[in-house]
Amino acid sequence: MADPLTAIGLAGNIVQFVAFCGTLLSKTQELYKSADGALVEYLELEAITTHLDRLTVGMMRAGPQARSEPERQLEDLCRQCRTTAQELLQAVNKLKVDGKSKKWKSFRQALNTIWSSDRIHSISSRLDALRGQIDTTLIVLLRDQNAREHRENALQVEKLSTSISKLGVSTKQWQKDLLETMKHQNWQPQISSDISAFSTQLSSAAETDRKQRATSNIMHLLNFYERADRYERIKEAHAKTFNWLYRGQSTTGTTSERIYRHSFSDWLEKERSIYWVTGKPGSGKSTLMKFMDNDPRTVRHLQRWTNGTELIRAGWFFWNSGTAMQMSRNGLMQALLYQCLEQHSELLPQVFPRRWKNHELFGTDLHPLTWPELTDAFKKLIEYDNSKYRFFIIIDGLDEFDGDIAELIHWIKQTAACPNVKICVASRPWLAFEEAFDNQPNLKLEYLTLGDIELYASENLMENAMFATWHQGNPDDAFQIIQTITEKASGVFLWVYLVVSSLLVGLRDGDRPAELQKRVDQLPSELDLLFKKILDKLEPQHFEQASQLIQIIDAAHEPLSLLELYFAEEGFNVALTVHQQPLTTDEILAKVEIMRRRLLSRCKGLLEPRSIQLQLRIQAQQLEHNKEGGEVSYLHRTVKDFLHSQDIWDYVCSGTDDSFDPNRSLCGLYVLRLKTIPQGDDTIRRLWRLMPPCMKYVKALEQSSGETPLLVIEELDRIGSWITNGPQEIILPSLATSATSNSTPEKHWTQFEPVTVGDAVIRKYCQSIFDYALTCKLYLYVDWSLSRETPITYDLGGRSLLISAIDGKDLDLLRVLLEHGADPNRPELFKPSRTPWSCLLMRPEWDRLWNSEVWLQIAKTSPVRGRDASKYSDLLDKVAQIVTLLLSYGADPWIEIPARFRDCDHCRQSTSRARAYTADDLVRQIFSEWSTERTNQIIGLLEEKRAGSAGALLSNMPKEFLCPECQLRMDSAVRLQPPTLQVPVSKDAGSGWRSSPSPSPTRSAKSASSKRHRLSRSVKDFFSSSNS
Repeated sequence: MADPLTAIGLAGNIVQFVAFCGTLLSKTQELYKSADGALVEYLELEAITTHLDRLTVGMMRAGPQARSEPERQLEDLCRQCRTTAQELLQAVNKLKVDGKSKKWKSFRQALNTIWSSDRIHSISSRLDALRGQIDTTLIVLLRDQNAREHRENALQVEKLSTSISKLGVSTKQWQKDLLETMKHQNWQPQISSDISAFSTQLSSAAETDRKQRATSNIMHLLNFYERADRYERIKEAHAKTFNWLYRGQSTTGTTSERIYRHSFSDWLEKERSIYWVTGKPGSGKSTLMKFMDNDPRTVRHLQRWTNGTELIRAGWFFWNSGTAMQMSRNGLMQALLYQCLEQHSELLPQVFPRRWKNHELFGTDLHPLTWPELTDAFKKLIEYDNSKYRFFIIIDGLDEFDGDIAELIHWIKQTAACPNVKICVASRPWLAFEEAFDNQPNLKLEYLTLGDIELYASENLMENAMFATWHQGNPDDAFQIIQTITEKASGVFLWVYLVVSSLLVGLRDGDRPAELQKRVDQLPSELDLLFKKILDKLEPQHFEQASQLIQIIDAAHEPLSLLELYFAEEGFNVALTVHQQPLTTDEILAKVEIMRRRLLSRCKGLLEPRSIQLQLRIQAQQLEHNKEGGEVSYLHRTVKDFLHSQDIWDYVCSGTDDSFDPNRSLCGLYVLRLKTIPQGDDTIRRLWRLMPPCMKYVKALEQSSGETPLLVIEELDRIGSWITNGPQEIILPSLATSATSNSTPEKHWTQFEPVTVGDAVIRKYCQSIFDYALTCKLYLYVDWSLSRETPITYDLGGRSLLISAIDGKDLDLLRVLLEHGADPNRPELFKPSRTPWSCLLMRPEWDRLWNSEVWLQIAKTSPVRGRDASKYSDLLDKVAQIVTLLLSYGADPWIEIPARFRDCDHCRQSTSRARAYTADDLVRQIFSEWSTERTNQIIGLLEEKRAGSAGALLSNMPKEFLCPECQLRMDSAVRLQPPTLQVPVSKDAGSGWRSSPSPSPTRSAKSASSKRHRLSRSVKDFFSSSNS
């Protein structure tokens, strides 16, 4: 017997399913989509699939065997819903296959292309009936179970939560509330008003649950793992420092404060919108920004500005030593939106109206977040209700932004123009920022921290017992050391940190006061010279190891953890010999501690891991993201800048010989990572979290070494097979069933790769390590494989490799394939009437039919209008190179392409037809507005090839316009043609398929026209004979 809450949960899933399907099939929604201008595309279909899968799984959790009639009715309703869901899923899958590049105004319009109106109406009626039955069935079931509850042992209620957890059904508050309301109201299944009230509350609860899921999905999409990483890395300000920030602008302050600081507290209270914190590298800007964000005085002063309205605070700290997101504009915008909407998630429908609507229409939204969408959302947020909300935003490290600085400054000024927004920004004193913010309230940090530096140096040294004792006996000498530090620092807190650390090391080693003074005097006052001195003091053996560690950290695409750095330092040769076995906790801790000690002793603080306190706070995230021991990073951005100067980098690399390649070490790191994956339900997920970044380093190793990394790829192939085909049961992502090595031994491990788009997992089909290497652009390996075991006619997912290279405009792959004899004129496996060469030239025509996103740049973007001129030029330059390459390797210069897409000639019995485009026509159409010179070059190459060519190829015909059904019949006929109709020609004449016998190169245009006419007649004869 199912317990009440389980029954309510199942009913809620049914209600959501019926409502979702009703929305999909609704004509009202069809009109809405048409008026709104949005279109249903492949990702919308994928979103529908994802949501239907989730709802179907929710309706499979029926619990124990049904005993009563209401329970059996509830299970029957679940079965009917699952059946309907399967029908819709089959329809969606057909649409995804048949119309992958098509767009519709609504899902119903798309469905009309494969289903009749009667069938759609039948399903709609079935859904209405299901919705009507669920209310009566559930209320009878709940009353029946409520009666039993009074008769049976009261302990049954106490066991409820345990029972639900075993069933895997989450108990939500709305389910409990509905059950309590029903008991309190004593609703009766015989009374229509009670049924109506129950139905209304059930629908309302299901709708609330749907909205909560939409909110969770969008917030999850905005969030990212590294969002708070930089903020947490910044050291807390030393006690009692930076208190001058909140002093008002008065004549009683120091001279430096009067000259170099506008009152921050006055700015917080008044209407000025931008405050600029600037200072030299290492002066403590990020520490100050974190200090003002945490100090309660900031909010107290802001409350005078807000004047009773609600204050929403958000902040972002750019970091160019972190991941791509941490230095990007998308990272900035997603972080600000997440922090604001986390406080007021009820604003999501107003801030992301289209994304929210897509959740209503399709159950989810798989489109990735884009900069225009994010900026539009933020604008909607700050302009939503000026009288209700005010925003205080902190943005640190503008100079660490990896993008267009002018665009960032424009966005800041545009946002600050809103009267309910204040923005405090921090950056180095670059000219771009001076011109933008110098007329705004600001402060220059290095002129204001003299007292803070003296306080920091004094208190840190006085905490040392030996220095404190010496200070008591020689206060003047001790003060002289502190004074020297303060003066030489020139406002650079980072320099003070390094010097004080050096003095503490000297005190530990027994330095006398005079030696301490000498140490301070000898240390250079410039940061770069100080860093160089640290490197020079390393022992030769330690310098080699420091050089390796620095090169590894620099080559890593993302920050490495201590354990990952340990694996990388062990090297690839060690990784090959290690057996596959998970690490114990003690082994992980031991390796982390060894690496921490090596890092401190070899790099002397230039590289540092996260603090232990921070490590404890993010322990859960480390387990999820493989960051055991905390991430390793540069001490400060100035260290990274110093090491990247050419002479210093050459000096660092001199510590290793030419055989050392950090990319090889990073490949070894990931091999060891994969070999130590814990076995369990998430094994496949862990595999595919590690494999893509590993293949990036394999690609980097190909480029840096110029050799095919066979050992790495073969070892990864072996590891992947071992993980996916091990004896333990493995739960595959996004599937409701599990798979074991015995059940799917024929599948290659790359077939289990989950590709995530938005919040859904989409399958990506690879059949071998060659397929996967191809998708990862490992072209040295592809070249090696094509030379030995893989035929050049190999098809990837039913498409030739040449078509894939052309679609991706991948010139490197294109050259590899053509050098191995790929034929531009070879008919496609499932579309024999198309060739790679014809597909390339037909792109503009397909563009008119399918509105292809990539090729719309050609069709709609014009350099004359000045819109995206550089992208337009780069795209067409690649296309021109592809056209030239294909012609150089035997592409048919006589090719002709239908002038336009139109109704099927056969089905519509159309007799008129437009003139076909020649290759010259298509080249002029694509390139003439871009470059007359390149157009003439390609036309000249076409004429040159035609002069030495035998004439038009058979694959260019027929020229009929065929519908999908007729095209399928025609393709089948082509496949059944006897092989004698096609013979390969010699390599000198090109590797394509040519008609036999070949016509003379000197044939007249009239004979060519007759040839086309005869072929055209043969197609019509084929259809006539088929009909008879």
